[in-house]
Amino acid sequence: MDISFRKGYCAYKNKDNGIFIVTPHSGPAFENSTARDDNSETVASLCWKKVGGTLIVATVARKRLWG
Repeated sequence: MDISFRKGYCAYKNKDNGIFIVTPHSGPAFENSTARDDNSETVASLCWKKVGGTLIVATVARKRLWG
């Protein structure tokens, strides 16, 4: 597995099959749970483990004030 930490997102790659799974606004939550897509990274990572490819998890908050 290849892990890459970048400004605004993290990318995890386990197969080079052209599939990308992206979770925008998956974290962090600074106010309440609606400030992010709650548990989207959990569902996406389970799908990614099954099909492979690249998983991109955003680290930018939904609200512009925080991100």
